[in-house]
Amino acid sequence: MTKIRDCIIQSNQIENVWSEQEIEQSMKAWESLESTSFSAIGHEVIKLTQKTIVENQPGLAANQRGEYRDISNTIVRIGNYIAPLPEEVPSLMNVWIDRWSYLKPFAAHLAFERIHPFADGNGRVGRLLMWRQEIENGDDLTFIPFDRRHKYYDALQAASTLAIELGLEKYISL
Repeated sequence: MTKIRDCIIQSNQIENVWSEQEIEQSMKAWESLESTSFSAIGHEVIKLTQKTIVENQPGLAANQRGEYRDISNTIVRIGNYIAPLPEEVPSLMNVWIDRWSYLKPFAAHLAFERIHPFADGNGRVGRLLMWRQEIENGDDLTFIPFDRRHKYYDALQAASTLAIELGLEKYISL
């Protein structure tokens, strides 16, 4: 069985975050998330998770730690995908929070990544939420090794593309 610390180390490396201090920050975020009742995971818990993960990260303003992104006139691009505008994030996150427990963990993760609610830390937060949901469901943790990160990104892109082609975009865009 894969251990959460191993998953977190790889998750951080996927985002080019390599230090032991940052692994410990991610572990703190995980411990807080894991100790929270699954049904109580909402805006404040998600924001706290992100704030804990990016606590020591340089280059982020105070309002980019533990708050949804609000940088107006900025296009956020993830690969070929353009994330929703900052003013759309709170309402999209309301819908995501209402529905995520009904989705399969990877589908919920994909929807979270498409919203891209934070200025930074989205991938790490999204993977922690996916793992929390997998544990809640009694599933094995999805282990995403750093050296296979391109396959992970390809899977996210392929799932988005397939959902759009099948007319199922509402299930990933909420």
